Amino acid sequence: MKKARPLNHGVAGTKFFSDGTRLYFRQSGAPLSSLYQTSIADGRSLVIPVPFSRFEIFDLSPDGTEFLIGSLEGSGDEIPLWVLSAVGGSPRRLGDVTADDAAWSADGRGIVFVKDSDLYLASAVGGDVRKLVSAPATSSWPRWSPDGRLLRFTVQNPKTYTQTLWEVRADGSHLRPLLPGWSDPPNECCGSWTRDGRYYFFQATHHRAANIWAISEKPGLFRRHSGKPTVLTTTPIDYLAPIPGREPGTLYVLGRLHRGELVRWNRASGEFVPYLSGVSAHWATSSRDGRLVTYVTYPDGMLWRSAADGSQALQLTFPPMLASFPVWSPDGRQIAFVGEAPGKPDNVFLIPAGGGVPRALAPEDRNQDYPTRAPDGNFAFGGIVIPERSNASQTHGIQVMDLSTHRLAELPESRGLFSFRWSPGGRYIAATSEDSQAIMILDRTLGRWDRLTSGIGLHYALWSQDSKWVYYQDVYDPGLAVMRLSIRDHHTERVADRSGIRRADFSAAAFTGLAADDSPLLILIRSDADIYRLDLNLP
Repeated sequence: MKKARPLNHGVAGTKFFSDGTRLYFRQSGAPLSSLYQTSIADGRSLVIPVPFSRFEIFDLSPDGTEFLIGSLEGSGDEIPLWVLSAVGGSPRRLGDVTADDAAWSADGRGIVFVKDSDLYLASAVGGDVRKLVSAPATSSWPRWSPDGRLLRFTVQNPKTYTQTLWEVRADGSHLRPLLPGWSDPPNECCGSWTRDGRYYFFQATHHRAANIWAISEKPGLFRRHSGKPTVLTTTPIDYLAPIPGREPGTLYVLGRLHRGELVRWNRASGEFVPYLSGVSAHWATSSRDGRLVTYVTYPDGMLWRSAADGSQALQLTFPPMLASFPVWSPDGRQIAFVGEAPGKPDNVFLIPAGGGVPRALAPEDRNQDYPTRAPDGNFAFGGIVIPERSNASQTHGIQVMDLSTHRLAELPESRGLFSFRWSPGGRYIAATSEDSQAIMILDRTLGRWDRLTSGIGLHYALWSQDSKWVYYQDVYDPGLAVMRLSIRDHHTERVADRSGIRRADFSAAAFTGLAADDSPLLILIRSDADIYRLDLNLP
């Protein structure tokens, strides 16, 4: 492969398309109603007018003249499907079809569209709708093989946070995973064929790095691929969403470089200011005495410890292990964190605050996450609960470990909860529901769970130092607000929001911790996304 070269900067989202001479994409920072086209030859850009205030682009027709787009103007879950000319103008409604994603057939005479986990076929004008198949879970990115005999798509499992590629024949038969057992945990998506059907390219994320892989295909009705994908990209940039060019040996990809800045809410000025000198990190947590801080660098996932002013920084973990969700022991001598190693389940580890070898807290036969310190010095953590019946689905639960005996006990009625934290006073435990739509609280003196609040994407419930408030963020709140909720009367306050961020060059702002004085911490993430052209030497 020759060196990749960027063709366009500042792409929003992950979907873009090419007709061989132009690139079509959403522009980062531009209005949600803007669709751009850029000439591959000279880089000149034009805006294609779209008469919707908000929309999603799903596919470009095989002849490059029309787009499948979904209008996001409504307030419901149904997304109406429209067809828009590549030169703009008034779109036409595609029958009464609503879809979460859609794509044209290779000959342009039909479409496939997705609604949750179901895949449907329809004519190019939205008629003759019929169900093709039900996938195992929520699906997206459907793509036909050039000969129209096979459909491949991405399946997202919301319980295991994994993505897998699946395929099915055009008649709905032989539904199966494309690469069973190829990676653990699986995280593959967004595949597309070359126009001659000889190669299939897809995106795979391993060890938090996304790269593009290729599969050599064999022709025929009972086609079989080579079985061993070949990696095409290996640089610090995340490469996503491969789109084969119309000319042989050309592949267009989205390249994304992530950077972050840790900021703290300053009550006096009413704005967020750099914290720990604005280090690119998240999950910052102060020791009980406030003298030390532990955090995880972004995006490389290394655990560090420093003084509260950012000095005396010491790296605690090293590749290939990746760290997340650190928490101090009550005496400040140890740090518990989630460690991720290639080919192994996520495990909770303990490491001395002064450095040393991480030690696993529990058997490594299942995923563990979100450690929290208990008032008695022990630790509790979440994990995937393995069901007793082989046909039962896995779910989250809360496990408590006695460090003196290393025995585990499941917290009663904690199935379906994760992202939990013990209150500093020890009376309460706050947790998020598995669907992120509720924050639950356990009053240990009463022995029951109660719902504190509801939302759509509730994130990271953290306790104030006096155990009187739970701080959280709803990731779908347009103001990116950090909220706090009173345990006494369930009164909710808006603590800080994006109005206090004095910069515009960020793509995400995630609540990621509390400083020693309960000031909310955010990580401002800047993801510079460019479209790259890869010139491949394919056999």
